[in-house]
Amino acid sequence: MTQRISFSRLRRARAAALFAGTLLSSVAALSLPGAAQARSVSGAYLAAQHAVVAGDYAQAARRFGDALAQDPQNRDFLEQALLYGVVAGEMEKSLDVAERLVARDANNRLAHLTLAVAEIASGVPKVAEERILTLAPQAFPPIVGKLLLGWAQVEAGDSAEALKTFASMDRGALARLFGRYNGALAASIAGEDEAAEERFSAALADLDEPNRRVIEAFGRFLENRGEKEKAAALYRDAMEGMSGDRILAAALERADKADSPAPGLLASDAKQGAAEALFGLSEIFGAEESPAYALLYLRLALHLDPQSPAVRLSLGRIWESLQRHAEAEQAYGAVPADSGVYYDVAQVDRADALARMGRIDEAIVAVNGLIARTPRDADLHVALGDLLRGEERFPEAVRAYDSALALRPNSEASRDWPIYYFRGVANERRGSWPEAERDFRKSLEINPGEPSVMNYLAYSWIDRDENLPEALEMLKEAVGLAPNAGYIVDSYGWALFKLGDMDEAAVQLERAVELDPTDPVINDHLGDALWMVGRRLEAEFQWKRALSFDPEEKEKTRILRKLDVGLDKVVLEERAALAAAPSDPAPEAPAKE
Repeated sequence: MTQRISFSRLRRARAAALFAGTLLSSVAALSLPGAAQARSVSGAYLAAQHAVVAGDYAQAARRFGDALAQDPQNRDFLEQALLYGVVAGEMEKSLDVAERLVARDANNRLAHLTLAVAEIASGVPKVAEERILTLAPQAFPPIVGKLLLGWAQVEAGDSAEALKTFASMDRGALARLFGRYNGALAASIAGEDEAAEERFSAALADLDEPNRRVIEAFGRFLENRGEKEKAAALYRDAMEGMSGDRILAAALERADKADSPAPGLLASDAKQGAAEALFGLSEIFGAEESPAYALLYLRLALHLDPQSPAVRLSLGRIWESLQRHAEAEQAYGAVPADSGVYYDVAQVDRADALARMGRIDEAIVAVNGLIARTPRDADLHVALGDLLRGEERFPEAVRAYDSALALRPNSEASRDWPIYYFRGVANERRGSWPEAERDFRKSLEINPGEPSVMNYLAYSWIDRDENLPEALEMLKEAVGLAPNAGYIVDSYGWALFKLGDMDEAAVQLERAVELDPTDPVINDHLGDALWMVGRRLEAEFQWKRALSFDPEEKEKTRILRKLDVGLDKVVLEERAALAAAPSDPAPEAPAKE
């Protein structure tokens, strides 16, 4: 039986498995001729390590360069200056460091990888072949070495030998997958269509879940052969497990149109093929497990194929995972404008990065520009609604979500429940409760048992003193579905509080605080419950904790009043105020003991 694997599982591999004992090794004790020089080197090194922890890899490259200037022969400084230099996109400077590192460490893996990629990119693939096969074969792990060797052979005009190289990658499921996929790309470039289709099909068989990149490559190959229906079926089948994937949706739309031009192969030459191999290697390392190595391979891929929209998009997302929003925005902004759906996806992600940097107006302008370009793209209207909702421009957000739903061919599809949910949030926040309630119920009709929607709807009922028994049951179910979500446990505890079950409310709210200890609302709620069960000193402690977590001004004023006169008197004051102004919203009044 064919062994089946998935890229999500491959991402669990560590970069250290391929570069064991060579990268990010600790710096040995510095034995330098003078104390001042030692301090200078150690200071640069510590600054570099601090930059690494912060994800500021450009700064890390500079600081390791400073340390290297003080100690030019230090192997560790050379290696880390090379790693972070490549990651920071300083390729030309890094090639000099790589040459120096090879002179110091003849089998250094990172240095030879960098140099081999540069040789393929520079059109001297035979030099890369010699490096991999003869000069430093121990420097290349089997998968990396064979991938680069195969693409060097394609670049050198020996596709037959390249296909043999890729076919020889059969020692383990990961090697087999990479060999089949890259062999398919190489065969399609060489015009060997039968071999390409066979290898694409074999690569797909090795996956236990759809992988967009393999499907996109295979589909584009089929479209270029004139087999649009077969390509469309491939995209359509894949989207059953990847609903909402904009790139595959665009590919399917293209393949379904008889008169649409063929998109071209995913990799049309050896350099693009080698870039695709490196892109795949970056995927297995993953942003969360080893972001520096993922970025390393993406930067090397860009050296081979500077215009690759997929690589630049992935680069931006890894920077986002590191909370480096400026670098992410730059990467998204570099996705070519003629790259179709990749450009649109990148621009939406760029808008999100701008918003996270506080540049909201620019983000909104960017998304509005995309909408002007493709006004019938529902996802763009959703993105605009999300930005406006984040800025508390709720009426405008509702209009954006309205536009998105109007453009959906089936606005009750399973993927659309978040639009109703977020429109419900915007409606509730702008004071349109009947519309909000309808949206929340519609969202749950489409996607029953979604804890976040159940929580928002039920908590809103509690806040309004409406449907309390139904709210309690709904929250009890939501807690069962998401038992470790502090905000949902808090809602359940607060529902119990409103219904007068103070003992159980205190139990649930204590657990909510354990799950989310710095939330001011949860701490405030626990304080109220503790007060009502007679634990007055603990209640005051929780209210003071709530104040320390910067509550909203209205809640802050109420907490200070409770600390001054106690909850009982605050409730009486609120009831008196409500009686004097019956049109005001009802206060949060606890049940009597």
